[in-house]
Amino acid sequence: KAASDQRLAKFQIQFKIERNIAENQRLKKEDARFKSVIAFQNISLILLIGGMIIIVSGLFYLQHTNKEVKSKNEIIKKQNQNLANINLVKDKLFSVVSHDLRGPILQVKGLLNLFQSGNVDDDELRMLTPKVQENLDKTLELVDNLLIWSKNQMQGFKVKPSQFKICQLVNDNITYFETQIAAKKQMVYNQILPEDLLFADREMINIIVRNLLSNAIKFTHD
Repeated sequence: KAASDQRLAKFQIQFKIERNIAENQRLKKEDARFKSVIAFQNISLILLIGGMIIIVSGLFYLQHTNKEVKSKNEIIKKQNQNLANINLVKDKLFSVVSHDLRGPILQVKGLLNLFQSGNVDDDELRMLTPKVQENLDKTLELVDNLLIWSKNQMQGFKVKPSQFKICQLVNDNITYFETQIAAKKQMVYNQILPEDLLFADREMINIIVRNLLSNAIKFTHD
């Protein structure tokens, strides 16, 4: 009986050892499988994060590109508008030039043709010359105004104020019209004090004074 009990105990111990070994192998397999699953999950998470980073970067890039495209489109739109305005100014200039400048030039040409052909004598020429001179002066004034106006239209209207003596500017314009003033036997007095200063756009004020003087001379009787 003792020998039988001893063998039974030996079998039980051996069974427990084999069971423990099998359990250890199972646990090792489970651990390897869990590690494989965790590794796969980690790789998947890394890929997911990488994909999200790429997507977010792509969205930011698209947003930035979209802003650049909108900005460039705005620039192109403004440039096209400026070109359209310049073309409009050009058409207006050609219209004015063809209508208002041809008349005085043709008048001078006709007078010269009459003089060269002998169809007008010296007295008639002296009589016609003041009127032709007046028309030429008006044409020159028109050209000056057109050039300034077209420059402002094409380059954009910009006021450039500065401080200057208004008396001298008015005197310069009186001198500019002295031929017309003398022809109509008029007198022009500048009552602005020499030390008076004006803070404004000199070119614009010059145009205003010139136009005022021109109209005053034109619509004042001899």
